[in-house]
Amino acid sequence: MVCVTDGDFEGEGAQRVAACEQACAELGVSSFSCLGFPDDPAGCLDLDALVAALRARFPEPPELIFTHSPHGEYGHFNHIDVSLAVHRAFPGHPRLYVVAAHMFPELRVQLDESTFSRKLEIATRHYTKQLRQAWRMMTNLADEGFVRLPASEVEAMHELLMEGEAVASERAPHYRHVLPLIRPRR
Repeated sequence: MVCVTDGDFEGEGAQRVAACEQACAELGVSSFSCLGFPDDPAGCLDLDALVAALRARFPEPPELIFTHSPHGEYGHFNHIDVSLAVHRAFPGHPRLYVVAAHMFPELRVQLDESTFSRKLEIATRHYTKQLRQAWRMMTNLADEGFVRLPASEVEAMHELLMEGEAVASERAPHYRHVLPLIRPRR
């Protein structure tokens, strides 16, 4: 598990990184690292530096990669940048998946009740402040879906969301139904 930012947007970076590391340990994640990029939900990450850092962290691409959706789930600009950087760092990776929010998933993970309860318990214990702000936007966390997207579609969505460039539905077919609803960053 790799966390890209230092979590220090509100001056709580050390606590947030420690909470992420503790949550990973409780979930049985064997490896955790933080790349330490500045956390700013309204800002942009240095994409070239992030791509280089990901390639340095993983000289051999991981067997399986999960990352943020090209729209950052709820519009978080750092998440949007991370999705693009991961696709650039590992071009053509056959098992690179994004969160399938607003897209039909090709890979589904359905949690049993015990695992679902444990997930919520750990998340609530370590991320109370963040969840207090976002819980209404969260969908059914017992059914998780993921989809593989071509890098060209991730690039197109980044252009739309971060640069305000219009995107034809042919360039973003997984988003064709929601393109009219998307507002670019201003």
